[in-house]
Amino acid sequence: MTSVLRRLRVCVVGLGEMGLIHARNLIKFPGVELSLACKRKEALYSVAQELRAARAFDNYEEAITDKEIEAVVLATKPRDHAKQVALAAKHGKAIFCEKPLGYSTEAVADLEETVRSCGVKCMVGFQRRFDPSYRGAWEQTRKSAMGKSLVLKCTSGDPDFPDKYQRDLGFNSTLLDLAVHDIDLARWLLRSEVSRVFASCDALVYPHLKDMGESDTALCILEMESGARCFMHLSRSLRYGYNVTSELVSADGTIQIGEVKETPMVTLKAGRASTDICPSFSQRFRIAFREEMQAFVDMLRGEPVSHFADIHDAIEATRVAETLVQSWRTGMPARVIRPAKNESKDMSKAAS
Repeated sequence: MTSVLRRLRVCVVGLGEMGLIHARNLIKFPGVELSLACKRKEALYSVAQELRAARAFDNYEEAITDKEIEAVVLATKPRDHAKQVALAAKHGKAIFCEKPLGYSTEAVADLEETVRSCGVKCMVGFQRRFDPSYRGAWEQTRKSAMGKSLVLKCTSGDPDFPDKYQRDLGFNSTLLDLAVHDIDLARWLLRSEVSRVFASCDALVYPHLKDMGESDTALCILEMESGARCFMHLSRSLRYGYNVTSELVSADGTIQIGEVKETPMVTLKAGRASTDICPSFSQRFRIAFREEMQAFVDMLRGEPVSHFADIHDAIEATRVAETLVQSWRTGMPARVIRPAKNESKDMSKAAS
């Protein structure tokens, strides 16, 4: 006998690039009734018609507090995430929030208690945890087949830094918006908290960014409490294409994670080898984004979900990124300072 899935009323709030990705994935899942919220009315009604959305809101607060909406997917500007997460939690909504949770620890520090006290489910969009190659690496480390983890080397680079993303900056988004991915990856793969950091940043391709307090190139070191190290190369100017790759060096072997090729094909001709480079993050992580939304839907249905980043993980990513900014400004290593109650946190959750 075929069971009938309970209808889930989910609203995607914000219809930028990430909001559209999540909305288009959600409509593929049986039993999901999709609503949309966007301040740009023309875009809202166009996408609502395309995706046959049940409802369309041109006011974010109205969408988040609407009594018929069960869960929200927050894909708005990062500066708005913290207040929207708090609002959704206080109205009993299950929450998926895009990263970063915020641009300062002060702005996000109270959200863990808010989410806990309101008793709502919350997932944050660190999609690399759902990428097959990264999850495969995590499974290898879980089995202890590679021995003690020693060094994680990460490259995270966009092909360019469009003008539309350069507006309203001045806080080193390379660290506070991009580096959070690798920070979360380090905590998850290495199963340890970050204890001390160092960051060196510059504007080498877009020199005008320096006057804005921004950068397009960064090298960072994370020292983990376990003794492992994470080396991060962050770029807004990899002209050849999109590159998110990592290498995990362990006592008994090394795992190379991800590749820059769009397809597993290399053309050999006239003494040369060529391949197509992945052009964008949406292409590189298309499977991860789908699996991430599937996990959120499963969570809403009360099914067991693993590997996801929760509100604590997101706060830690912001805390470490903020410490990287401190190091960059002073030119010195900086220690990550946490409230006393979190200093001995069991990392079993970060490894789940």
